[in-house]
Amino acid sequence: MMADPIMKGFSQDFKRQLRAKWKKAHSPLGITWDDMRNVPSGEIGMARILLSKDKVSTVIIADVSEKMDAAKKLLADVEANMAKLKAKKDTVRIGDFDVTTYTHTQGPDEGATVAYFIHPEHHQMVVADDLEATRNIIPRFAEPGTDSLAGVKSYQITKQRVATAQGDLTPHLQWFVDPFGFVEAQRASNQDSAANKKTDVYEILKNQGFTAIQGIGGLVTFSHGDRDIEHRTMIYAPPPYKLAMRMIKLFDRPNHQPP
Repeated sequence: MMADPIMKGFSQDFKRQLRAKWKKAHSPLGITWDDMRNVPSGEIGMARILLSKDKVSTVIIADVSEKMDAAKKLLADVEANMAKLKAKKDTVRIGDFDVTTYTHTQGPDEGATVAYFIHPEHHQMVVADDLEATRNIIPRFAEPGTDSLAGVKSYQITKQRVATAQGDLTPHLQWFVDPFGFVEAQRASNQDSAANKKTDVYEILKNQGFTAIQGIGGLVTFSHGDRDIEHRTMIYAPPPYKLAMRMIKLFDRPNHQPP
């Protein structure tokens, strides 16, 4: 679909933005967007996880069941890239599996440890820029945990509502964000940025009751009928509202045309 001439302009700009954001956010991984984009044979999930107040991890889980050769080549490319960066390679035992890790020894990512693992039975590739996150993920292939996104109420309701509106149409992209949690995760990865701001908009919004907005998520479908892009988005913000948040009016509307 993205190869369609009609979508060429959008496709090129979308890829440019992805490359730029990937390079900025995922430099410790030792791979580029172009290295990664042809590996998944099915679904791919990406998450930003706040492990503690000052520690955040990026995790990628990709279905490589029909592209095992490409996945193994990626791991070989990662090893070559990490060698150029003087990263230290090691093997860590997690449960019944050996996980390959690389620890950066120099540059802006010095001290960061990246983990790569392909589950031999599920054919899922796990990439994480934190070993603790990897230790939490791998056992869940055998026994799913209870402290996952699937158990978060704001995610459950958002997913159910947009899925009902979507009907039988299969989306190309599903997304969800806890807005205040995401800001905290971004700050944990770039603490100097928050410290240098004289006016802390995040703290202002939090203190004025905007934490009532607990989740935002939706579905995106490309090239459906006469629409290039179709999206369904829901904001989960249950009352009661306090302080400045009371000025916000959130309600369902049957008409979504521009005013």
